Amino acid sequence: MSAVETVMLADRADGIRCFDPDHRSQSGDRRFDTCAFLDHAVRDLGVVDFMGPEACVGSAVDAALVEILGGGSPNLSALLDAAIAGMADPVSSGMWDRVELLTKTTRLVALAGDRVLDTYQAHGGVHATQLELHVEVDGVPYHVHIDVVLGDGTIVDWKTSEKRLPDLAAVTSPQLTSYAYALRAEYGHLAPAVWLDGLIYANPPEDVRRTDPTATKPWHDRKVSTRTPTQLDAWVDDFRRREAARAWSRKTDIHPTPGRTQMEFVCGRCPAKPLCPSWAGTR
Repeated sequence: MSAVETVMLADRADGIRCFDPDHRSQSGDRRFDTCAFLDHAVRDLGVVDFMGPEACVGSAVDAALVEILGGGSPNLSALLDAAIAGMADPVSSGMWDRVELLTKTTRLVALAGDRVLDTYQAHGGVHATQLELHVEVDGVPYHVHIDVVLGDGTIVDWKTSEKRLPDLAAVTSPQLTSYAYALRAEYGHLAPAVWLDGLIYANPPEDVRRTDPTATKPWHDRKVSTRTPTQLDAWVDDFRRREAARAWSRKTDIHPTPGRTQMEFVCGRCPAKPLCPSWAGTR
């Protein structure tokens, strides 16, 4: 058993997720960076940021793959129902085509079983799934939920999508950086690699078909990168700047929005729009 396997054994596949609003997380960071008012509305004003159908499918797929890696046979219909019940707006989700969503879930899970999960054996197999870590950054609790940690310490994040991942997705992903930071902070282990395993519900593009003539819809899109100590230090610097901005917002009760110049890019179907000062007087 490797050193990383020894220190992480107690955290294997506990399946528990932390939703403490006082703990920082990558999703909360993304929301604040997108719009401080939206973050305020969700945290303090009772606004619920429901997930759409694609996110519900992704959640069901993740849960199914965890069961498969644990030797189980998941009930995909039940997992999809649970994701919708826990994440979606009960009004709008009633109009979703559930048959289509279940078909997508089934095919994505089958793709992972056929093309993805077995590739983990070359990296020591699967050490942990849905690994929850709590670390402190300058005394502030931060939690992560890592989809997969391989036996050699490689970090894997599953992504479901209807289009291919950007070429530099693994290079630039702040989510993977937060995972690498937490793994190092908790265990002193710098991940040798970070992966995005994309399960893409679309026809494979021409360059993919040239490389793999057997590729069909859906197809597997893996992006691989690393994280250096310098990158993790830069992530901490970003964290500190964000915390300073959060503290200023709390103290002044001023919660900046992206402003009207950026509305078309970020506001869309924002759940806080009815309360947003930038949208006052605008339908």
